[in-house]
Amino acid sequence: MMTIDIVKAKRKKSRRRRHESSSDTDSSTDLLLRLEKERMELKKRKRREKESMKARETPEEKRARRLLKKESKNRKMNLEMGWNDEVRYTNEDNPFGDSQLTENFRWDAKLKKEGLESLSEKDYSKLQRLKVEETRQELEKVKKARLERERENEKKDKLFLNFRNAQRKMINL
Repeated sequence: MMTIDIVKAKRKKSRRRRHESSSDTDSSTDLLLRLEKERMELKKRKRREKESMKARETPEEKRARRLLKKESKNRKMNLEMGWNDEVRYTNEDNPFGDSQLTENFRWDAKLKKEGLESLSEKDYSKLQRLKVEETRQELEKVKKARLERERENEKKDKLFLNFRNAQRKMINL
């Protein structure tokens, strides 16, 4: 008799849990809907604020805002291409007069000669980024070697000067 009561009690508990979980899902759905509504209202409010700010700005401010946006877009594009601060040229401002400087140049004759003419644009840009990275690493190695040579030359100069000073002291005695 006691075991039957335990089984019935467990069934009641499981029913309660199921019922509670369904109300939990209802409340979580309500919460999600409310959060989505708040998100949309916030988005609308920001859009309205931006529109009113644009309506109030002067032509100089508008020009400055657009230039700033254009520069940030160029910076982002350069980072995606694997360029860093060492490359400071843009499509508009470069000594070569190249309006397509930051775009990938595809030398089809060379690719055909190397057997890479079937390379997709995505793979080609990846290959170009790898080449840029290899070049950057090579430049860093050269810079490190130059700095090391300069340090060694400074050490040699100090040793030479110390030796000369010691010789002069010996002569003066």
